[in-house]
Amino acid sequence: MTDLDGIRREALPLDRPEDLDPLLDRIGEARFVLIGEASHGTHDFYAWRDALTRRLIAEKGFGLVAVEGDWPDCERVNRAVTGDADPFQALYAFMRWPAFMWANEEVALFCRWLRSWNAGRPPGARCGFHGLDVYSLRDSLRAVRRYAAAHLPAELDAVMDALHCFESFGHDPQRYAAAAVRLVPESCEEEVVGLLSAVLRAAPRDLAVRQNAEVVAGAERYYRAMVRGGPDAWNVRLAGERHGGDAVLVGFGGHRGSVVAGDRWGGRHHVMPVPPARPGSLEALLHEALPDRPRALFVVPDGPRPGWYDERLDHRAIGVVYRPDRERWDNYVPTETGRRYDAFLWLDRTTALHPLHGEPWGDTEPETYPSAV
Repeated sequence: MTDLDGIRREALPLDRPEDLDPLLDRIGEARFVLIGEASHGTHDFYAWRDALTRRLIAEKGFGLVAVEGDWPDCERVNRAVTGDADPFQALYAFMRWPAFMWANEEVALFCRWLRSWNAGRPPGARCGFHGLDVYSLRDSLRAVRRYAAAHLPAELDAVMDALHCFESFGHDPQRYAAAAVRLVPESCEEEVVGLLSAVLRAAPRDLAVRQNAEVVAGAERYYRAMVRGGPDAWNVRLAGERHGGDAVLVGFGGHRGSVVAGDRWGGRHHVMPVPPARPGSLEALLHEALPDRPRALFVVPDGPRPGWYDERLDHRAIGVVYRPDRERWDNYVPTETGRRYDAFLWLDRTTALHPLHGEPWGDTEPETYPSAV
């Protein structure tokens, strides 16, 4: 039986950005703060992540925001927040589904703050905004090709070998991954290693082209692991535990509300209801323990801790694809809160994110935000 009183004793106030002080103390001198989210389409998770990130930059001196986004798209945002342009247009230019993850009002608000913060600092002291995902395979390959054609003619053959290899699969990750696990596997691994080596050798100081080459290499590894399954399918994408105590992991959870998502990959996003959490889950437990607390912060103790932190519970995770009608058997992963996170933000009722792109249903007229013309 879970100790509900123990949960109540551990729950700290979470009403204002200043209430994050205990979390900032826990972060201390850590170099990496990994801020998760329990969904990709919840306003409240983005808003509190914004509040924490601002404090990390302003008070802890963090100099890089790395997000689950494509490098080429995020590089446009980076140029805006470290330069003189309004980042809104760079965010609005996100087109690959699910664009709403980053092309939304919440991220635009943060990026405008970040641009303002950077404006009073010399270039070397400004905080960047970069994407670390690997789904921009085609765009990253083309970026490396353009750079090599203009600046690295001696390395162009290695770049073109990788490009032609992927083109033989139609730039289709599923076709490539399936081919890579056949009895006689076909793989672009050798070509990609050649590309990466050529770029690192010839352009060691150019971050943009180096990172695009790293994206290609990371995508090739990920697509092969994705089809094989097993733990590598996740481990290849995570920052991992390699940094030990130098990294602090922050999680989120919510009981009910609304969320932006699609009902299938590539489908139109829209606002969906999030029903009350499944009985027996972490979210249901916190809702039961804190009936009069709409929000709470939990900072996992370094030493002895209440037993509920190590209790194995289902923990809700809503992706960019969501079906509320399948809530009772989907969207939950087994979690031991105290071992997975160093801190946890509890938000009982949440609301949906605010995308910049309108994606209307049926025959309705397309939204022309922000001009409405």
